Amino acid sequence: MFLKAIPIIMIILPLIGFFVSNETFFGNSHANNALVTIAFIVFNLPWWGKLISIVIGIFWLAASSETNQSEQ
Repeated sequence: MFLKAIPIIMIILPLIGFFVSNETFFGNSHANNALVTIAFIVFNLPWWGKLISIVIGIFWLAASSETNQSEQ
């Protein structure tokens, strides 16, 4: 379940991060939650890191959907 959420996080959060600062979502600190920590890291990436994150997330989703179709 957690592994299915990671590629979606890697696509959506950088898109949001291009337009919104991380202080808006996290303030001065963030919680000790794995997903929140991943989100905080993705928000702090530079623009080229966000683009790499989006590309990796798209490839990850494409590869996982391809294996799901071949299993059926």
